Amino acid sequence: EKENTNNEAAQKGGGEEIGSARPFDDTDHIRGDKNAPVKIIIYSDFECPFCANFSDTVKEAEKEFGDKIAVIFRHFPLPFHRNAIPAAVASECAAEQGKFWEFHDALFANQSKLKEADLAAHAQALALDEKSFQSCLVSGKFKSKIEADVQQAIKLGVAGTPAFFVNGVFLNGAQPQTEFEKVIDRQLALLGNRPSTRSAPSAAGLR
Repeated sequence: EKENTNNEAAQKGGGEEIGSARPFDDTDHIRGDKNAPVKIIIYSDFECPFCANFSDTVKEAEKEFGDKIAVIFRHFPLPFHRNAIPAAVASECAAEQGKFWEFHDALFANQSKLKEADLAAHAQALALDEKSFQSCLVSGKFKSKIEADVQQAIKLGVAGTPAFFVNGVFLNGAQPQTEFEKVIDRQLALLGNRPSTRSAPSAAGLR
């Protein structure tokens, strides 16, 4: 398993059909309209620098395409990233208090600060209930959810991060902005839609 850089799929602006990621459900973290015509499922690692860069790319695409896309985050912590699993668990503990995406952004913005004390500091900065957050971390109750994400990703051919599915089309690596948007454009065209610039998803579309 490895971090992905731009690869052949990125250069072609294409991808491959390798099977279907499971449909999103209430256990997923979704940003945007769940009924959006294009759904982007991202397998990511909070300690992966390419993932942090690609997170910025995704945010730009959200500004460009607005409610035509929805982003679904799933975990794929790489084994050589010692802080990736604790960070993933912490993000789920933040989600319990309704702050997954805020915690997600804080982790990617501060990748040098992923140790236990740093995670607690992020929670404090986001005004989370610190006792509940720490209790959640110690319990380890979300490790099985994270492992389930990893196992499904492996079955789908994911071997590194970031990896993502755009309406089922699999792409590897941190795509350049223009190439990523071409993939979204292609999916919209297949559905008879055309992209339009709209405002970014509202807080009501976050979970």
